[in-house]
Amino acid sequence: MPRALETRESLRHAAYGCFRDLGYHEASVDTICRVAGASKGSFYYHYGSKQDCFIDILETWTREVMSEVQKQFEEATQARKPFASLQAAFRRENERGKLIVPLWLEFTVLSRREPAIREVIARFYHRARLAIAEMLRPFVGDLIEPAELDGLSGAILGVYLGGVTQELADPSNVTANANSDAVLTLMARIFARIDPTARSDRASEGAGRRRHKATPVEGARISDADFEAFVMPYSGPVRQCMADLRELVLTQAPASDERVVRGWRVIAYDLGGLYCALKPRRADVDLTFHHGLELDDPKGLLGGRAKNARSVSVKADQIPTKALAALVRQAAELQLARRVED
Repeated sequence: MPRALETRESLRHAAYGCFRDLGYHEASVDTICRVAGASKGSFYYHYGSKQDCFIDILETWTREVMSEVQKQFEEATQARKPFASLQAAFRRENERGKLIVPLWLEFTVLSRREPAIREVIARFYHRARLAIAEMLRPFVGDLIEPAELDGLSGAILGVYLGGVTQELADPSNVTANANSDAVLTLMARIFARIDPTARSDRASEGAGRRRHKATPVEGARISDADFEAFVMPYSGPVRQCMADLRELVLTQAPASDERVVRGWRVIAYDLGGLYCALKPRRADVDLTFHHGLELDDPKGLLGGRAKNARSVSVKADQIPTKALAALVRQAAELQLARRVED
């Protein structure tokens, strides 16, 4: 890492600790520099003011923490018992929240007076709601309307923030874990009683989508326009690779429902549960199997260190079509068998 970036990171970490332990107004630039082992000149080289440093912490924290939270909840929603896994994920985040939420509350209070902070914190809440909605979508599906899903994701974020805040203020009577466990247990019971055939009319609407639920021949599809819009930011070879892999998946498992999951930046494939996804990158495309650890992989294509998921990085001019087709068929059959068991 370049020296300038190391210094900035050191100042940001020191400022975070000072703001957390002393509060925004009591944490001086002198104190931050002393903790970071840096000069005031170095501080003002990187930040125009203490508020600029505060906003940088907020932006960095939003990116890093949301990425980690999303990873935790992504794994939970792919589990066979998602609500139980969500409870475990919430418990992990509740513990971290006890350290972070006090500072976050100060961010929120300051946002009432500082437009720049308000803009950043509003962006965080928006990202958080969107991420939670996309985490829920794989198993909630279109059982509820989009507006209801947005409201549910906002409520879950509120349970997290409110639970941690109440425990910090009244630890003898309130625990964040008990709150989140109770809410998720209730949600599991509610969704268990929903008739999956009684889907919302509005939720099933979508320009360019086709649904053939009378037979298992073909599932839902995103429109060609939506696909082109999704891959547009990427290079020509990556767009072509996405198109080829999309055709391969839909040919091998035509009953799959297809959708864009914007929070994860993927096109996902579902057979009563998410089983694979396509994620474009700068020079290639990841074809991820969410239970890839269980797949027979004689060609040794699957890689990754996630708990269950395994991926194949594919380039447009190097697509091992037969081997990938076999993996897609296996993954689809595994997901269908899992759905029957459930």
